[in-house]
Order: sequence, then structure tokens, then C-alpha cells
Amino acid sequence: MFKLFKSFLIILLLNSLLMAQTNSFDKLYNLYNSKKYFKFIAEFKKEKDNLTPEQQNVFNAFYYTLLNKPGESESYISGIVNSKSSLSYSVKKDLYSISILNNVWLGDYKKAADYSKIVLKNYGTYIKEKEKTDYENSLLIWEAMSGVPKQEVLKKSETKINMKRDMAGLYNIPVTFDDITFDFIFDTGANFSTITESYAKKLDLVFTNGIITADAITGKKIGTKIAWAKSFFIGNIEIKNSLFLVVADEDLSFAGGAYKINGIIGFPIMVALEELSIGRDGELTVPLVSTVSEKRNMVIDGFNPIVDVEYKNNPMCFAFDTGAKTTLLYAPFLNDNKKEIISVYKTEDIKFGGAGGDVKVPGYNLKNIELKVSDAGVILPEVSLLEKKLMDKEEFFYGNLGQDFISKFDTMTLNFKYMSIDFK
Repeated sequence: MFKLFKSFLIILLLNSLLMAQTNSFDKLYNLYNSKKYFKFIAEFKKEKDNLTPEQQNVFNAFYYTLLNKPGESESYISGIVNSKSSLSYSVKKDLYSISILNNVWLGDYKKAADYSKIVLKNYGTYIKEKEKTDYENSLLIWEAMSGVPKQEVLKKSETKINMKRDMAGLYNIPVTFDDITFDFIFDTGANFSTITESYAKKLDLVFTNGIITADAITGKKIGTKIAWAKSFFIGNIEIKNSLFLVVADEDLSFAGGAYKINGIIGFPIMVALEELSIGRDGELTVPLVSTVSEKRNMVIDGFNPIVDVEYKNNPMCFAFDTGAKTTLLYAPFLNDNKKEIISVYKTEDIKFGGAGGDVKVPGYNLKNIELKVSDAGVILPEVSLLEKKLMDKEEFFYGNLGQDFISKFDTMTLNFKYMSIDFK
């Protein structure tokens, strides 16, 4: 009788342990997939001991890719996808997807292309139609870049550069190709560096055979070629083997040609700089060695910086775009604060522009909204809230932090080595 009772207790304990592991895994996986990244990181630290070794490996892979440590993330993934695993197909698809990104950051475009093919072939039923198009377009980029060496950034000393704002209020940075200097926009919101076709030819970029179709904010389809720059300079920093998307000149021309963009320095180059500070006067400082920071209030989602922003003590994930003149709020912000908003405001048309022209979206113009990043707070006199999504990021993120927030501080420091953003 005692043996039977003891066996029954053991079964109960095992079942309780299994249930705890399942509940912990599901909670963390849901937080990650709904892009509540900072809550995911906090909960992962609490729940780690309730997970199996394999489950820990999965979330370590997620965790390290968010913190811009693709090598560490990849070390956890390789042991899972190459072994007999009890993980679901959806989790394996996510791991392959992360591995694609890791290998792009590591400069192994061929492996990124190979894993893209695996996802499209073996995990197609777990991909939405729009995501499938993104995978297919990305595959064309990785295949086009497969023979190109890894991007390199060569810093010999601290660099200081005076940037200037253009007529749209965006920072322009001088870039030098073969002793000829041009102004390019400096934009964290650009997934990749971009250049007009005329400037790509003028600056002797190397064109690949790759061509993709990108969606503008208006829904217009933009044909985009894939090229790379052997070498160019930002101040005394040399950037080698950098990917550029090449678009027709008219696709970066606005207001009937009154405002034209030659090119954009995008997020992958900024990450490779490791740390940069931008002063209110437009002075860009890139130190030789990154400053150690413990804030950890920024993560990377694919090729987008995501910042931990607080509104009324509620932490939220915001996209971060130095190329955006104003801060925008998205549908998740409305969902969390709907009663407060609809009792005060009425819907109206929100107009804004991007590559391909202008577009109107129903939404709200909110007044005096206070947002905080760490201990840095700003009351924005007017902020537009979009009622429906235009771009994919607006489905999960609460907003996009723009220049109206950034400009309130003397200095903004982005530290991609320690994943922190600091305003002073």
C-alpha cells in the first residue's frame, strides 16, 4: 500500500512539474511572439528554472538575438535544429527565422539564404501570406549578397562629425566615396541603407543580379535593385562591403521634386558603429571603445531598434526612427487606453507621407502625452494615433519615437554593444 501511495505521489509531482514547464513555456512564447520583448526578458529571468534544458535553449536563442548577440544566439539554435527535438513546427520555424537574421548580422549571407529556403519549403503553413512575400524578397537579397564579404567598420580613433538638418528636419551626414563627399540621411528607421540609382552609378556601387519589390507606405510597389559599396567613409571611419538597396530617383523625390534624397545610411551600419551620440547641435560622436551600460532598454527586432517607452507607468515597445519628424502612436496604444481616448477625442484623417507619396489614415490627434525612456520624460503637445495599421510593425508595437521627442534633449546616445539608449 505504501509503495502504491509513493508511486502515486511521484506521478503527481512529475505531472505538476510538466504542467509548470508547459505553462512557463507558453507564457514566454506568447510574450515573445506578441513582441512584448521587455516583458519577455523580465519573465524569462524569473521562469528559467521552470523550463527544460531544451526550452531554455529556445529562449536563450530568442534572448541573445534581441540583445544583438547573434553568435551566442546561433550557438543555442544549432544544437536544437540539428537534433531530434520535441519542439513544435512553429517553434522550429521561429528558430530558423532567427538563424536567418543571425547569419545576416554575422555576414554569412549564403547560410541566411539556405535557411530562408528551408523555412519557405518546410514551414510554409506557419507563415502568413504577407510574411511569405517578405521571406521571398529577403531570400533574393541574401542570394544576391552570397558572394560578398562581411561588412566591416574600421575605426582608428574617436570620430566627431557635424550633421545638418535638411528642409524636412532630418539629419544629413556627409559620406565620402573616392574623395567626393555627399549628404545622406542618417536614419535608424531604414532597415537597410538606400541610394538612388543615379547616385549608385555615380559612386560606382557594385550591382548584383538581385531585384526585389518593396511596398511603400502608400501601398505602391517600388522596384528595388541590390548593390554593395566596396568602401566609403563617414568622417575617418571606413565602412566596407555594405549592402545598399537602389531605387529609382523619383521614388526618393517629394513635393514635386522640391525635396530630394540622395541616399540613406540605414540601421545595419549604425549597429556596426557600436555606439554613437548625437548632440542637439547635430554633432555626431562615435567613440573608439563603447561605454559599458547596464540600462538594457533597447532590443533589435529583425532590422529595427525597439525602445522601452513608458506611458502612465505602463512599459511599451516602441519602434525608434531618427528619420521620423514626429512621434506616432499605433493601434495597441489605442487598445490599452481606449476608454480614456474615445471619451475625449473624435476620429479624424491623419495625413503623412513616405516613399511613393502621401496617404490619409483615420485616427486621433492626442494632446499633451507624456512619454518616458528610463528617467527621461517629455510631454508632447500633439501626437497622432493611427486607428488602423499601415505597416506590419504597427500590429504589435505601441508607437514610433520621432524627432519631436529626441529634440527635447541635449544628447542622445545609442549603444548597440550593450543595447541601451540614453537621453540627457
